[in-house]
Amino acid sequence: MKITKSNFDAYEEVRRYGRWNMFDPMARLSSGLDKDKYLAIIENYDTLKTKFQEKKETTPWDLTSTD
Repeated sequence: MKITKSNFDAYEEVRRYGRWNMFDPMARLSSGLDKDKYLAIIENYDTLKTKFQEKKETTPWDLTSTD
């Protein structure tokens, strides 16, 4: 089954909202995803998170003044 970034983002929006346990049927309904895609995201969450997470800068900024 193909999970798109859009599918994953829909799941993440509901997860971050925090109103429901992600196994609650209302969480799935709120995501707008069909049951198969929703369960596939739960089962493969770590892999999908790694795949779709936005790359963040890993090098800290140097705010040292040289004046």
